[in-house]
Order: sequence, then structure tokens, then C-alpha cells
Amino acid sequence: MRHVFTVIVIILCIILLFFSSQSMIGAARGFELFITNVFPALFPFTVCVQAMKLLGIFEVNSNSMLVNTAKIFLLSAAAGSPTGSFLVEAGFGGSTPKLSKNKRSILSALCNLSNPVFIIGTVAGSMLGRAKLALLFLVSHYGTASILVLLFTLFNKKNCSCQYSKAIDGCRLSEVLPAAIENAVAVVMKIGGAIVFFSVITGMLDGQYISAIISPKLKTMLCGLLEMTNGISRAAASGTDLRSSCALISFMLSFGGICIAVQSMSVAKTQILPYLFTKLVQGLISALVCFVLFPLFYSGANAVINGLDSVLLTRNAIAIGEIAACAALTSAAATIIAILFTGKTRA
Repeated sequence: MRHVFTVIVIILCIILLFFSSQSMIGAARGFELFITNVFPALFPFTVCVQAMKLLGIFEVNSNSMLVNTAKIFLLSAAAGSPTGSFLVEAGFGGSTPKLSKNKRSILSALCNLSNPVFIIGTVAGSMLGRAKLALLFLVSHYGTASILVLLFTLFNKKNCSCQYSKAIDGCRLSEVLPAAIENAVAVVMKIGGAIVFFSVITGMLDGQYISAIISPKLKTMLCGLLEMTNGISRAAASGTDLRSSCALISFMLSFGGICIAVQSMSVAKTQILPYLFTKLVQGLISALVCFVLFPLFYSGANAVINGLDSVLLTRNAIAIGEIAACAALTSAAATIIAILFTGKTRA
């Protein structure tokens, strides 16, 4: 594995020499994105999270696996990625892990979610220009994640030896706050480095020689697999039919990109293979949910204005059937995935 990684790094260095101008442009864009958007939004929250970690708040402090997982899930949904990995590691890792590294990697993948402000304002409102599609993305993104997290929790509650833990005794604000700021700077700078690095790679895809080889659709998918924001922007402007574009965007939102996977590895002891496999499955289910429910949130909403005619009733019946089929497929797939992850079957 070490030799393979060495070869990849050498090839990457050679590519950077040939595409130096595109690399500089990509690095500049990534740095601007980090300074103007990521750092101002993430740093204050990271300081608070680090302070709460020092106070022992994120340690597993309940005998209920469901309660602890729900707390991590809600905080991760509010803060965005890679907060999920950080909180899972803080709650179930440490010197005496409550979950194995493999299971922590799976749970952190499921809890690494996109921020609702990003979904509503940036994706639906700005990139697509259709704010009413935000609810569709929210349902497919958070709905899929919550089902998978719930199943993971139910199948692992007996494997987690939850213990009560106490906050640090005798800590003072003069000690906690400087340590929290120092830790937050280290965490955020790691995230910023990953963003800039993958912005360089996506920038090279816009080079003249690569553009002549790779089709625009394949380039959009590659950008989304590498870095989510750039991929979503390209998918929204691709000119593909809206339903397919929404499904692809929903996949990218749930998959998160390799960039976030690297960020997760920088803030937690995440194993890359189970993490990426979990995100891939989560992204595919989210895309399926989004594609099936699209008529209900977009075309169906427009048809209601026309009155209750036979065509509308037929469309509603089809939509209800699609929803039922989607729910059945999602539940079945999620159950199979949870069983494969945990190596258990129901008695």
C-alpha cells in the first residue's frame, strides 16, 4: 500500500508541473472559498465544540445508544461536515473506545451531513434558482441519513458499552478557552488545506488537454466525487433535465466527496474504505429518493393549481405509488446494509 501511494504522489507531482497555471488558479479559488465562506462559518462553532469537548460534554454520558447518537446526529446536521466525524470520535472513541474504529468510521460517514443553510440558500436558491426544491433535498438528504443512522443504532446498541462520564473537574475559563482556540485553529487549518488541495485537482480538470479527452458530464461527476461544492455547481449549470440534475445533486450532497473524507481523517481516526463505501451507499439511496419524489415536490405542486381533474388524480395515484415503492426499497436496502455492516441477522 505504501508503494502504491508513493507512485500516486509522484504522478501527481508530475501532473502539477504540466498544469502549473491551472493548479495556481484552482489553489486561489480554493483559498478564497476557505477564507470567505468556510473559515468564518466553521471557526466560531469549532471553538465552541472544542470547549465542550474539554468540558466532557461530548463523551458518552447516557446508557442509551440512541440518545447519544441522536445528539451527535442533530449537532452534525446543524454544523455540517466534517463535524459528524469529530463528534463520533469524541463520543465513542478516546482511550477507551465504545465502538470499534470500523464502526466509528461508518457512523461518522452517516453523520457527516450538509448544512441546511447550504442546501436551502446555496444549492436550491443560488445554484439552481428554484428555492422550492430545497424541501426535496432536505427530505432526501436528512431522511436517508436518519433512517440509516437509526438502523445502525438499533443493530449496535448491544455492542456499545455506554458509560457515564463527568466533565473535567476544576477547569476554568482561562484554561479552557485558550486551549479550545488552539485546537480549533489546528482543526480548521487541516480542513482548509484539504479544500485548497482538492480545488487544485478540480482546477486541473479544466485544462485544455483534459477537457478534450473527458466529456462535460464525466467531468461534472469527477468534480462531485472529488469536491462536493464544485460538482454541485457544475451539475446545476449542466443543462440536463431538472429531475436528473436534482438526483445527481442529491447524490453529491450525501456522498460529500473525497475532500470531506480527507477532512474527516484529519479530525478523527477514520478508516477510508468503510467510510467511502458507506457514503457511496448513502448517496445512491438519497439520489433514488430524490428522483422518485421529484414529481411530488415540483411538477405535482404546479398541477394542483389546475384543479382536480382525471389527469391530476392519475398523477397523484402514480406519485403515491412511487412514494410507497421508494419507501419499501429504501427500507429494504437500509436493512440489508445495516445487517452487512454489523454482521448480524435478526433472531
